[in-house]
Amino acid sequence: MSMFFVQHGIALDKSVDVDRPLSEQGEQNVKKIANHVARQEPNIEQVFHSGKLRSAQTARLFATILKISKVQQIDVLNPNDDVNKLMSLLEDNCMYVGHLPHMEKMLSRLLCGSEHTRIVQYENAAVVCINRDEKGYYLNWMLKPSML
Repeated sequence: MSMFFVQHGIALDKSVDVDRPLSEQGEQNVKKIANHVARQEPNIEQVFHSGKLRSAQTARLFATILKISKVQQIDVLNPNDDVNKLMSLLEDNCMYVGHLPHMEKMLSRLLCGSEHTRIVQYENAAVVCINRDEKGYYLNWMLKPSML
């Protein structure tokens, strides 16, 4: 079973817009990544995102391109949230769109057992696919805009 962890796309600076929506480049990168992921035909049933605008916009772009009808905000994907709160809610075949440092800590917790061991380095709009089997979690793949 797979889970997908996404850092939101590049957002406008607070000095431009306090709500920090996706920038034009951020939207382009998310679409580019989402289209590439769509070609792999992943089995994603639902997309979860934080309550921040840039995360919600990223989630909706992925959902549209991947043809996922279920998009939901959850309150455990913010930058400094406790990763254990998300751990208890994880579901297979779901995508989680959030922020740094939370995304990196979550993956470290899943893959190494400690959120303090850095295992991946995100960039905006990057997707990490984690699989789970009877032995636990493992890294399946990672895709960054700079790779395309």
